[in-house]
Amino acid sequence: MCLVALCVLGQAWGSVGAVDGVFSKADRKGLADIVSEQQRKDGSFGSLEDTYEAVSALLALRSEVKHKDDLCKYAAAELAAAKTSESVFYSVSIAELLNCGQAISKATAVFLNDAVAATDLHTNYFAIAAAYALNLGKHLGGDFDRTLLKAAVKRFADLAGAEGRFTRTAGGQESSYNSALAFQATAFAAALTEIEKEAIAEIADEVNNLVEAEALADRDTSLRSRMRLA
Repeated sequence: MCLVALCVLGQAWGSVGAVDGVFSKADRKGLADIVSEQQRKDGSFGSLEDTYEAVSALLALRSEVKHKDDLCKYAAAELAAAKTSESVFYSVSIAELLNCGQAISKATAVFLNDAVAATDLHTNYFAIAAAYALNLGKHLGGDFDRTLLKAAVKRFADLAGAEGRFTRTAGGQESSYNSALAFQATAFAAALTEIEKEAIAEIADEVNNLVEAEALADRDTSLRSRMRLA
């Protein structure tokens, strides 16, 4: 559903002013209209991920998000039914972006704890990102176990492969996408608890090696911009 440009805007957590130098007021309205036309009767924009991206994009474009109450109910229902850390992330992020968030239940906190402790980078990333979003909105609560984050960051370093490419699980296939997840998850973890500087530096060095290798291999494509590693 989401246009590429709007999906990029949708990742600009709070960076609303970033679009001012790129789009005119008329352009922003035109783009916002394209997104708003996709909204359904229940407030959603299709899938849970599409809804998150649409809400993020509309806010970045300084446009009104219509049917906010319906969207808040939608996010709450999706959170209650969530079976993956990715679904939890999108649900709580929609709620936080629209200021309809509330402290998560103990069951959701336990779910996030288990996801942070899992041996899968994708699962870890979305759980830590969800905790980060909830913490920004002061809705994380005390049942989330921040002590699990240090062990998660250590596992990320163990997943580093050739030239800084990371695997999703031990012995898995290396990819630049996994590297972006490891880098961002480490940043979120460091914002939630005290992480040893050495652990952060190890992962940052691996990713920087990859950025340099990618730049040499393809000077027209920057991994840093593609994966938003700034």
